[in-house]
Amino acid sequence: MEVTGQPVIEPTRISHVDGENFSGRSAYLQSLIKSADDESSRLPSGVMVGSMTASYISGLAPTVADEIALHISGINGDYEHRLRQLLSDFSFERHSRENPFNLSGGEQALLIIICALLLEPKQLAIDTTLEQLNSTWRTPLLAALSDPVFYATNISIADNRFAEYSLKARTYRPHRHTTAGDENFSSIICPPDIPSATVAKNLVLDNLSFGYTKKQPLLQGMSYEFEAGSIYHISGMNGAGKSTFSKVLAGVLRPSSGNIYMGNSLYHAYRFPGKAVGYSFQNPDEQLFSNTIREEIIPKALLKANKNTAFAERVMSAFGLSRLAHKHPSEMPFVIRKRIALAATIANEREWYIFDEPTIGQDQRNIAETAKLIKLLAQNGKGIILVSHSEQFIASFEHVKTVALKNGGIN
Repeated sequence: MEVTGQPVIEPTRISHVDGENFSGRSAYLQSLIKSADDESSRLPSGVMVGSMTASYISGLAPTVADEIALHISGINGDYEHRLRQLLSDFSFERHSRENPFNLSGGEQALLIIICALLLEPKQLAIDTTLEQLNSTWRTPLLAALSDPVFYATNISIADNRFAEYSLKARTYRPHRHTTAGDENFSSIICPPDIPSATVAKNLVLDNLSFGYTKKQPLLQGMSYEFEAGSIYHISGMNGAGKSTFSKVLAGVLRPSSGNIYMGNSLYHAYRFPGKAVGYSFQNPDEQLFSNTIREEIIPKALLKANKNTAFAERVMSAFGLSRLAHKHPSEMPFVIRKRIALAATIANEREWYIFDEPTIGQDQRNIAETAKLIKLLAQNGKGIILVSHSEQFIASFEHVKTVALKNGGIN
């Protein structure tokens, strides 16, 4: 069933807010939250969570257990019991003493949705948060959202991967909400070719290990050879270490033991972060530091080195950022900041690229163009490593090789 305009949300109903990027989905969700406002209630009438999971953590609680306790309303015991049961199903007790900001993006997504439910709001809006969850977690969470115990909470979801989810919901297409500057946001368009100056060598791991503490290694004894010109998909549960693994390969983190080889040569990635392996972070705000989009994509170091700036210009244009080049990255919405981070990684031409959840926040048209661009890079001899929970996105690559992380090793 599809309805246009302002919906009448029924209790226990879940609605899907459909539309492309900048079609007004987020503004519509915000309007639902505002319309649910009830000054007579001591509880929040409307709660919204989005892609930037860390932004929805209170910052007031030092541990996950304290964060959860902070959100318990204390009115409906069935609510609390059902959500604690859900956390137990996900073995979340092992994170109880951790700082919420140290969780993976997917773990934070689960935490903020459950904390939002614990507030017993009349309206819960979920804006592309589910895109960071693996299917093993996402399916039971969506089933839980349909639980009759949450009869008082209306749930509205805007998500670019909704077609991948087995969830019955009413679909609404809101009237477009236009905000200043929206007309400047172009779609991603993959060019016919992007000539590159370098070709990758094989990336070889030899008994590689890493741990944030000596007593608890997260990655152990990894040996594997990634072949240049190929596209790899790193799969695994939320918290399996996919992003950590990517940061070790890119040199952001130093391995505890073992070696990395680029071809036949020993490569100390941590001494030269990003020199041979470019890494686009899952959270773009961890990557963007320049005052303008142009400086982010074509930094002064690239200009001084007289590198292939024509390549960088073409990448910036492909991501629809040329007209925004003078803008500060922080002025841009999340969808555009994600594109800036991707473009900046590709533009500083490297042998290997690691893209951590590259399609978060992007609609289907832009996801398809991103896939074309990645294929083009591989055809030009680059090595590609993808971290993504989107089954449809990974399926769009005909010859992708899946590498599963489990129990600290490669399976």
